[in-house]
Amino acid sequence: MFSGINVTAACFGVGSVAVLLLMKRWRPSFPSTIAVVGISAVISYLLGIQQNGTPIVGALPAGLPSLAMPNLLPWPMFDQLFLPALVITLVSYLETASSARREHELAGTRWNENQDLIAQGLAKLVSAVCGAFPTSTSFSRAAVSLQAGAQTGWTTVACTVIIGLALLILMPTLYFVPQSVLAGVVVAAVAGLVKPDFLFKLWRISKMEASTAAITFALTIWS
Repeated sequence: MFSGINVTAACFGVGSVAVLLLMKRWRPSFPSTIAVVGISAVISYLLGIQQNGTPIVGALPAGLPSLAMPNLLPWPMFDQLFLPALVITLVSYLETASSARREHELAGTRWNENQDLIAQGLAKLVSAVCGAFPTSTSFSRAAVSLQAGAQTGWTTVACTVIIGLALLILMPTLYFVPQSVLAGVVVAAVAGLVKPDFLFKLWRISKMEASTAAITFALTIWS
């Protein structure tokens, strides 16, 4: 029945989702995400769950990224990379659009797509000089921020400072956190953003759009 399933990891993951959803209902102002991650790390350490094959975060590289100008590409390689880079840019912006529109819809504010496009461009330029992946918004990270009560752009500033401190001094504390707990944090955050009834409303408006949305959702879950 449990063939191929790591029961320990499943217990950590399901348990973290349950605790986070309950805390969201009972004590939404409590920093439940930090508490769940910290407690799970302690339990993981005491039980030594990595010894039975349960995936944990493990060692993470510490320190701030170093800055360096990227080397110029030879023309043949640039020609090969141009189209994939264009596709990545398009997908990145579409992800930004879907996430931003949903956030502003929940907040009852108007989304400034031009401002977001400028921000995305600047972020990608900065990522080029510090060896980062092409940047974009993260629907799951945005959901976690909203669940934590974020209301303004200062949330991102605070997160940046905290991540910088974590890279410098806090990486060892994350070593024993089960990976399934991190997955549970994301699942609990995005659960409230999934609206199955929207597909039925969309079906009455456009069966083609509803079918596309349903297939996309199914493939995303499957992958």
